Amino acid sequence: MRKSIRAVLSSTACLASLLLAPAGFHPPAADASASSVIAPAKPKPPRNQPPAAPQPAPSGRTVNSKSPATSPFWNRLRNFKAGARHDDKYVYEWDYLHGDIERFNKKTRKHAGSLEPVNGTPYKPAVPTHRPKTKW
Repeated sequence: MRKSIRAVLSSTACLASLLLAPAGFHPPAADASASSVIAPAKPKPPRNQPPAAPQPAPSGRTVNSKSPATSPFWNRLRNFKAGARHDDKYVYEWDYLHGDIERFNKKTRKHAGSLEPVNGTPYKPAVPTHRPKTKW
């Protein structure tokens, strides 16, 4: 393979400039197009950030993101049927839509209100049209 005189001269000139250049000097690339320039890496977002604080609901009450497994009141109740729990007087069902506990009278099957999942205090009144999903 033959090299052109221009290629030989440019390569020797490049070598000479490197030998005579001070330490740490890097000559610019011959063709400084955008494809040959390496862009700095973008910083990656940090992993495992804690979740953001819950925003208050329009009514001022903080939205509760409890699940049945993390509710202390729910875990104190005894198992009943098909995912429901009970005590001596009431049957309780988890309301996944609102994140709270629905309470029904064991004898009459009537709705007896909604309870807070943390401490079991009622915070919504009874609705006569609500019926339990569990059959007993």
